[in-house]
Amino acid sequence: MSDGSKVMSDYAANAFKQLDGLLTRKHAGCGKDGELPTAPRAPAFPDIQGALTTIMKLTFPSIDADDDRAVSPVIGVILMVAITVILAAVIGAFVLNLGNDIQNTAPQASIQVVDAGDNFDADNMDNGTAMFYINHQQGDDIQFQNLKIVVTAESGNQIANFTAAENWENGPVEITGAGSGEFSTGTQLTVAVADNGTLSGSEWSANTQYTFQFIDQNSGSTVGTSTATLQ
Repeated sequence: MSDGSKVMSDYAANAFKQLDGLLTRKHAGCGKDGELPTAPRAPAFPDIQGALTTIMKLTFPSIDADDDRAVSPVIGVILMVAITVILAAVIGAFVLNLGNDIQNTAPQASIQVVDAGDNFDADNMDNGTAMFYINHQQGDDIQFQNLKIVVTAESGNQIANFTAAENWENGPVEITGAGSGEFSTGTQLTVAVADNGTLSGSEWSANTQYTFQFIDQNSGSTVGTSTATLQ
């Protein structure tokens, strides 16, 4: 550190020290003229304004050394900038949090699963035999790419998990009617055995009730559930 820098640093430290002493004596409420018994007899600066003036002159060399009035406008500008930054940070955090809340809110829809009405026989099936129909009755539209369908048997075992990433197939069973768009009111999906598929030995069986859970993958929340019995 150069001699000039050291002098400036010592001068600034002395200014802050004097400012601290002035504030301490101002609020101590004891001693003659508000001074503490152990405080210096007289500060190097006549008042708080003088100390602030010295500090501001060291921080902003362009300020006229003889114009103490320049300190107040500079302090005002600094306070305005600080308040603006704080407000911007608070508003930014609020907006980002609000955006996350909106993004993570699951859609709400009424979805019904019904038996397709075919005479189901796992050992003797025609190709492409329909098992269930999934009907979007009302509510929000759901992006197919965000939709996950989990099927659970009466035993409590999960027997199928359909997602768009898997082309809506799970073993011999597939869901048709789901494109790349939205599952909206009036749309019907078909749960069917794929062509040349067979369900022999699987948990898909006649006279069994199945629970369909519809999950929004963005939020991880359940959009709805529906049960149906395979006849």
